[in-house]
Amino acid sequence: MSHLDSLNLSTYKILAFDIMGTLVDEKIGVETASTSILSKIHSSLSSSSTTPTSSLPTPSDLYTTFTTTLNTLLTSSSPTATPYSTIMAAAISTAATTLSQNTYTPTPSESSAFAAALAHWPAFPDTIPSLRLLSAAGITLVALSNMETSVLSSLTTTGALREVEWAALLGSDIIGAFKPDERMNGGVLGWAEKAGTEREEVLLVANGLGSDHRPGMGMGIEGVWVDRYGGGEEEMGRVGVRPRWWCGSMEELVRAGGLGE
Repeated sequence: MSHLDSLNLSTYKILAFDIMGTLVDEKIGVETASTSILSKIHSSLSSSSTTPTSSLPTPSDLYTTFTTTLNTLLTSSSPTATPYSTIMAAAISTAATTLSQNTYTPTPSESSAFAAALAHWPAFPDTIPSLRLLSAAGITLVALSNMETSVLSSLTTTGALREVEWAALLGSDIIGAFKPDERMNGGVLGWAEKAGTEREEVLLVANGLGSDHRPGMGMGIEGVWVDRYGGGEEEMGRVGVRPRWWCGSMEELVRAGGLGE
């Protein structure tokens, strides 16, 4: 699935990337980091009710409940008061309590361990090869994320994104806001201006329609929706956001830009 007609990557000097769900596999990361929590949900439900095995929450159920809870918490939080990792811990705790029907709540150490695993989440298979091609073409790569800059630093120095050179790591703690606050994209534009780059030369590459592209489009920033999880037309209709360009992978993006094989 791609809609990249007329996209000319050479027009852009800076590509600003959302990390989770775009370059790093958020779904696999959450499901892997929450394995022990899900197991305890199952044990708690099984011992407190007659819930059949076929009705127990799945990894996908926990992922969906977690992300929904996380997004809700972010709308009423500020990184100056509550770090992203703390909000992640609260979200997994609430999600587990909900799915276990109030029979199990992770301990603070369990929730914190889940959040800390973010620095070790895996990249999508095409992420590093695609970023290398973009970098080799002279395009500046900037990371823009709700996570703390310290976690971004771990991901880009010892984690899944360590094999790529980043010009800037813009975390929520530096910018002072969480997506979808326009200050996040404003942080990219501010950095670009200092680098001598115009707004029209910045391209936002992200999986988040509501969190990234909606505010970006409102600010006149062109973007590419990387639809990693196959939402397609249905997802764009549900969110009410339709970026100018979209594709299903980073590989499709670089090939459309004439950089792939």
